Amino acid sequence: MKFLPDDSDSLFVKVCYAVPISCVTFLLTFYSIALLSSANRKYYRLLFKHFINLISFYQQKKTWRKRIETFVAKKETIETFTTYVVENLGSGVHEKTLEKSLLQKEESDVIINVYVDLKNTSQRKALIQVPYHCRKSCDLMSCNNTKIDDRKISIKVVKKRKHLLQKDFKLVSPKPCVISTEERHCDNEVWKMGSHTEYLLIDGGNSIMNIDKQFLTSVLTNSDEAGIQCMVLTCRNLKEIKQAVRLCERYPGYMYFTAGVEPSYIDQWKEGSLAGLEKYAEHPQCVAIGECGLLGTSSDKQEEIFRQQIELACKVRKPLWFCSVKADDRLIPILQEYKDRLTGMCVGEYEPMGRKVFPHLIPRLWELLQMGSYVSVSSWSMSLGGYTTNWFRDWLDKGYISPYNVIFTSTAPDTEVFNHDLKDLMKKRASGGFKYLQKGTVERYYINSSEEMDGDPSCLPVLLEVISSHLNCPPQKLASITTNNAQTFFNFK
Repeated sequence: MKFLPDDSDSLFVKVCYAVPISCVTFLLTFYSIALLSSANRKYYRLLFKHFINLISFYQQKKTWRKRIETFVAKKETIETFTTYVVENLGSGVHEKTLEKSLLQKEESDVIINVYVDLKNTSQRKALIQVPYHCRKSCDLMSCNNTKIDDRKISIKVVKKRKHLLQKDFKLVSPKPCVISTEERHCDNEVWKMGSHTEYLLIDGGNSIMNIDKQFLTSVLTNSDEAGIQCMVLTCRNLKEIKQAVRLCERYPGYMYFTAGVEPSYIDQWKEGSLAGLEKYAEHPQCVAIGECGLLGTSSDKQEEIFRQQIELACKVRKPLWFCSVKADDRLIPILQEYKDRLTGMCVGEYEPMGRKVFPHLIPRLWELLQMGSYVSVSSWSMSLGGYTTNWFRDWLDKGYISPYNVIFTSTAPDTEVFNHDLKDLMKKRASGGFKYLQKGTVERYYINSSEEMDGDPSCLPVLLEVISSHLNCPPQKLASITTNNAQTFFNFK
C-alpha cells in the first residue's frame, strides 16, 4: 500500500492525494496556533495585518497612476506686479505723500513714481507697482475717490502694458526710472507687468525669517517670478516663532507660520512654554503645530513634550507638522493613538532607523502614509540614507509615493538644490536622467542664486521638474496636485 503517488500515476490520482494532505496540514497548523498563548495569537494577528497593509501600500502605485491619467491640470496665472495709475493729484503731491496716504505702513517693495499730466500741468499722475507678495497688505482700490490735498483721486488698474504705453507721462521725480516713451518700449525691467503661467506652487516649509533683511526683497521677488502663491515658515523654537510672526504680519495672505518646538530644542522648554505656544497657535496666520517630533535618542521628556504638542494640535484643530529621525519605533505608536483626533499630519524631516529587522524590511515611512500623513519633499529628501543609498529616490522611481501625499518645501535658505552647478544638471538632463527638467527653469534659478545665500524658495520649479521626472508625472499636473495638497493640509481658503 503506497501513501504517496509516483511518476507513473495520472494527474487525477495526484490531485486526489494532494487535496486531503493539504487539508490535514492546514488543520494541524490551525490547531497548533490555537494551542498557543493569547499573547502569541495576538502577535500573529498583528503580523498578518501588517503584511496585508504592506501589500495594500505596494498596490497604491497602480491606483494613483490611473487617477493621474484622467487628471486635468489647471492653467493659472500669477501677476508678478499689479500696476495702478493714480490720477488727479495736486502739484504738491510726491512719492512720500502717496506712500503715507495710500499705504497702511511703509512698504519698500512697492514702487511709486509721480508724473506731470501734459494736458493739465497743475495736475499729476502716479504709477504704482505692487508686487504679488504685497497684494493683500496694499489694497489700493479701497482708497479710490479719497481726498489728497483737497482733490478726489481716481485709481485704476492697468490691465495691459500697451495701455500704459499709450499714456505720455512727463517725469518730474528726482530719480526717474524712465525718461522717454521710446525707452518704455525697450525697458521691460522698469515696466514690469509680466506673469508666470507655467506653474502655481506653494512653499510648504522654509526658514526665511532667519535670513538677512537686506536679501528679503530680492528673495520675495524671485519667489513671485517662480510662481509661488504663498509660503509657510516652519518654526523650530519660540525665538523663531516670534521672528516669523513679525514677518508674516507684514505680508498677510502671503506668509504663514507653524508653531512648535523641535526635539533638538527641548532644553528651551520651560514651565510656561506650552501656554505661550498655545497663544501663538491661535494667531490667524498660524496654520499648523510644529515642527515637533522625536529623535533617535529620544528621552521620556522628548516624548512628553511631543504628546503635549499633539494634544495642542487636537485642541486648536490645526494639523501636525512633525519630524521622525531614527525614532519610528516610538513615534508611530504615538501617532496611531491620535490619528483619528488630528485634522491632518505631515512628516517634515524623516530618517528611517536604518536596520532591517523582521518584519520591518523597508523604511516605516509607508506606515505613516497609510495613516493618511503627507510627506514633505525637498532636495534633502533625495539624499536620504538609512536602509539603502538614496532609498527615497528609488521609492519615487517605483511610484510607491503618490503625488497626492506630497507637499513641496524649499527649506530656504538651506535649499541645497542637489548641490550641482548648471553644467552638471544639464549633463543629467541630456543623458535622460531628468525627463521633464527644462533648461530655462534651471537657468532662471541659477541666475537668482548668490554667494551670500545658499538658495531661496524660487528653487521649487527646479525641484518640481526633477520629482516629476522620477515619478514620470507631467509637471503641470504635479504642480496642481501638490498645490491642492498644501491648500487642504494648511486649510488655505
